[in-house]
Amino acid sequence: MKLFAALSMVALVAATPSLDQKLIIKGAPLEALDAVSEYFNLLAHKVHTYKSLDSAPACDPSSAILPSSNLPALSPKLSLLHIAVGRGTQNYTCADATASTVPKAAGATAALFNSTCPSALYPALDIVIPKLSVHFPMTNWTALDTHHLGPTGLAASGIHYFQPFDHNSTTPFFNLDHIALGNAQVSLNASDPAPKDAPTGQKGEKAVAWLQLIKRDGFDGKFEQVYRVNTVGGSPPATCSGMPKTFTVEYSA
Repeated sequence: MKLFAALSMVALVAATPSLDQKLIIKGAPLEALDAVSEYFNLLAHKVHTYKSLDSAPACDPSSAILPSSNLPALSPKLSLLHIAVGRGTQNYTCADATASTVPKAAGATAALFNSTCPSALYPALDIVIPKLSVHFPMTNWTALDTHHLGPTGLAASGIHYFQPFDHNSTTPFFNLDHIALGNAQVSLNASDPAPKDAPTGQKGEKAVAWLQLIKRDGFDGKFEQVYRVNTVGGSPPATCSGMPKTFTVEYSA
């Protein structure tokens, strides 16, 4: 998940490229099948629970809760606007292929999928869906009108990538024009390691850190803060031994 915050508005968002609905079974860890089972069991339980209600539960984004972490708390001046669950790639570079060289982060690319109402109504989905979606393959992550998030049916809400900044660097950028929420250009404000028991990626990669990002000065966007939480996978190997100059690691958040 990733959270975007604006004055009088907050957005919870997570990054994810477009996915096929075919689970990567060959070589998939047991966690992949467990995640699929957990997701559908949770849905069945919720359907059974709400069948007894006189009316459908209301979608109230303000009821969503930011997971506990060591990141700075969300400003009380902000309120929830959007929640998305996603899956994408963390990108890395290696100066050489030796064990004495460490991979260097080189941004990320992802598509964003709207989970505002499901997450507000069923908070457990914020953990289950990222854990599930990392095991479904990506195809064309920019084809927002033709893809949904694996078996969840969540529709796309935008894309996430890094764009050039200050000539020799890049900066995180979130484009939510697809659902008329505008854009966010942000910088890192705080980082917190993912929980030790965080789900791993397709090949057992550890979860990347949780982040709080803040709007860059001078950027005319509504979002003031962005949180990346509930991460799955995305971490590189410890060294560049045997690795190409550029490579990606799949993740969800």
